[in-house]
Amino acid sequence: MAGGRQDSSHMELIRPEQSVIGSMLIDPQVVGLVVDALGEGDFVLETDRRLFAAFRALYLAGGAVDLITVLDRAGREDKALQSYAMQLMDLTPTAAHIEEYIAMTRRGAQLLRLRELGAQLSVLEEPEEALPLLRQGTELLSQQGRDDEADMERSLLDFYGDLQRTPSYLPWGLEPLDQGLTVEGGDFVVLAGRPSDGKTALALRMAVRQAADRRVGFFSLETGRKRLFSRLMVSQSGVPGGALKRRMISDMEYTLLAGAAEELRKAQLTIVEATGWTVEQIEARAMARRLEVVYIDYLQLIRPSDRRRSGRVDEVSDISRALANMARHHGITVVAISQLSRPEKGARREPILADLRESGQIEQDADLVMFVWRKSEQESQGERTLTVAKNKEGPLGRWSLTFDGSLQRFRVAEPKTMGEYAALGREVKARNRRQSGLMGQMGLRELHGSDPDNPFTAKEGRDGTDRQAAAAADQRGAAPPGAGPADGGTGSEPGP
Repeated sequence: MAGGRQDSSHMELIRPEQSVIGSMLIDPQVVGLVVDALGEGDFVLETDRRLFAAFRALYLAGGAVDLITVLDRAGREDKALQSYAMQLMDLTPTAAHIEEYIAMTRRGAQLLRLRELGAQLSVLEEPEEALPLLRQGTELLSQQGRDDEADMERSLLDFYGDLQRTPSYLPWGLEPLDQGLTVEGGDFVVLAGRPSDGKTALALRMAVRQAADRRVGFFSLETGRKRLFSRLMVSQSGVPGGALKRRMISDMEYTLLAGAAEELRKAQLTIVEATGWTVEQIEARAMARRLEVVYIDYLQLIRPSDRRRSGRVDEVSDISRALANMARHHGITVVAISQLSRPEKGARREPILADLRESGQIEQDADLVMFVWRKSEQESQGERTLTVAKNKEGPLGRWSLTFDGSLQRFRVAEPKTMGEYAALGREVKARNRRQSGLMGQMGLRELHGSDPDNPFTAKEGRDGTDRQAAAAADQRGAAPPGAGPADGGTGSEPGP
């Protein structure tokens, strides 16, 4: 009985695809619509796949498409195929419902694939083997009902409709980023830095701010969840980390911890220990928790799904592409922390996109790339610089931050005294001089009496006359020394 129901259900799923083939046989005008909407993988029966492939090849080649040419292409000597095609023409009364047949065919193909995945899941021996199958199932479901096409009329309607809605961009907890960035669901963001530059501390601050009104997951592949939460409490409460570690906490600090605990309880933030996880595992957990923002600390520690890749660069490239696809397929924001390549000793400088470690693919995949960095490795605290080095949807920028390591806190630095403004001015001037090689700079030096550039030193004109003496004589109305007769003069000295 069960087998009979299974056969009946199977036939119900393949009848729509037979109607699609039959519609193309009786009305070649619908072939283009079918070829655009379906692929060979959407057909369950091998015979239907062969006929569809023949239709598509003829249509794309611009040849005649009818029963004779299709059968000739699919199998000229195959009598069974010819008989089957004739039956489909008899079973399909009209091609007027082709769009419904296409939708039903796509849905039937998805159901059958999900059932096949379920059958494979039922015979697994290790739980880890289920992850690739679960990801295939997730991708199948995400493709259902996808709206991937619009003409100009539809695009204009969507555009003006979007203008009526107030956008909700991701907040970051730092004013320059909140004002300048327009990150939303579907974006892939990279926050990169060198070791001990403060990447994790800054990412935790951002995650807590976003968790005020979004479901945020922080996947740590390096640090345990208890240690990360301790850092959160330090940052949120203002109680120094050293005091917590040594358990030297005053009554006032206990009060501060209690206040921070109340604030963090409201945050929709989940910390996940993800050591050794693959992108598929992170994606499955993110979907199960319905996360809207996913942080990953850090990208280079994700275990590659395919161990057969030829090298580390290929592995990291695959991981980067998978994270970008995860963001776009599910409409979530993925923020991946990334390591930067170490500079040569003694040559620490501002990072550039090419410094993203182990793969240039990260730069290509990311919608936004931010760097947090310090000028000297000896400065564990103090000044940091936050750079937006790539932004597909807005401007770039650079801001100075102050970092208090004992409290795990960042803030935007602002000069508060004239001395600080003067120091900044000197630094900028020195940097500009170095960059310009002193070109266009004005120099000052002392001029001596015999210096040819001294305007107060007597100089000779091209004719050997003293210019200053000539000017004085001109004012007196006399000829300059050494000058001959002019304007009919005699050349004698003027009378008194």
